[in-house]
Amino acid sequence: MTVTTTTATWVAELTDAVGADGVLTDVDVTASYDRDQAMLAPAGTPAAVVFPRRTDDVVAVPRSRIGQFLDGCDRIAEDRGLVVGVVGHAGDGNMHPTVVFDPADDDQRTRAFGAFDDILELGLAPGGTTTGEHGVGVLKVDWLEREIGPVALDVHRSIKAALDPAGLLNPGTVFRAGPRTAPPAP
Repeated sequence: MTVTTTTATWVAELTDAVGADGVLTDVDVTASYDRDQAMLAPAGTPAAVVFPRRTDDVVAVPRSRIGQFLDGCDRIAEDRGLVVGVVGHAGDGNMHPTVVFDPADDDQRTRAFGAFDDILELGLAPGGTTTGEHGVGVLKVDWLEREIGPVALDVHRSIKAALDPAGLLNPGTVFRAGPRTAPPAP
């Protein structure tokens, strides 16, 4: 599909405003999953080979703060000495930061999870959320109380206990098993 010049100009202006590197204006839409994977594989190969592990999820920020968020991710990557890539949906502010690292390297792993915490804090700062479109899961379980507060967390725990008294449904996701722990320090 070819994008119209008017649309391409609008998208170019928008992506420039949020600090994107460029605009793809000619897209081959294909129904073939294998062809899509073959086309995308070369782009993913270096990171997959050099950095076989990554943390990635979603942080949603106000659209007016996307540029600030991307700049912050660049600073975090530089400060932590890691590769951080971000893709996202400019229309709704859902950003998908990806921190790549070598899991065999204890120092890189520690820096990667520290960088991910920095990114979550960065996302909360301008009135964003750590959950966006993917929810809490396991990776962000320590951030839920920080975002919604202890009272709201207790309400959520009560609902979970009422619906799943034996704790069989997704144990350890959204809430840690056992007593509540303190959220990460600000």
